[in-house]
Amino acid sequence: MPSNWSYPTSITQYGEVPQHIDWLGVGSDFTSIKQVRTRIDLSTIADDLRLSNIQTKSYYLVMTGFHWDDITDPINGFEVYINLKRKGRILDETIGLWYNGEQVGGSKADGDLSNIKTYGGSGDTWNFEQISSGILNSGNFGLLLRYQSNINWPHRDTPNMIQVQARVW
Repeated sequence: MPSNWSYPTSITQYGEVPQHIDWLGVGSDFTSIKQVRTRIDLSTIADDLRLSNIQTKSYYLVMTGFHWDDITDPINGFEVYINLKRKGRILDETIGLWYNGEQVGGSKADGDLSNIKTYGGSGDTWNFEQISSGILNSGNFGLLLRYQSNINWPHRDTPNMIQVQARVW
């Protein structure tokens, strides 16, 4: 039986290179998931000289502070619900788990362009072998999310977070 849904209480960000796009409404400004969006649009630009398109990516979002009072070991699955207004163009780049300052397990990123998506579920621990109630309720556990522009269509769109929640099986 699944736990209750939990929401992140803290969102921070980091980028690998300055060319990636940062997020507004995170860090000390985080008050509502509905205020989290990229500072500028993610875009894909057609480049005839290079015979390829130029694509942008967002900074990574690290969402922590989930609390589950009703879970016990063993943990049999982890499920994440994300509602991201992506305007039919923004792709998942990384949808993963975060623990002790790094990504753990696998990424659930896929090419589905739906605004509302569910990742994982009963029987899916995201290849994180050490998952336990103690880890899940620690301040060092969370989600790692990053998005990118769709390389197939030239566009300019801003991803806007509407809702992120997680539960444990």
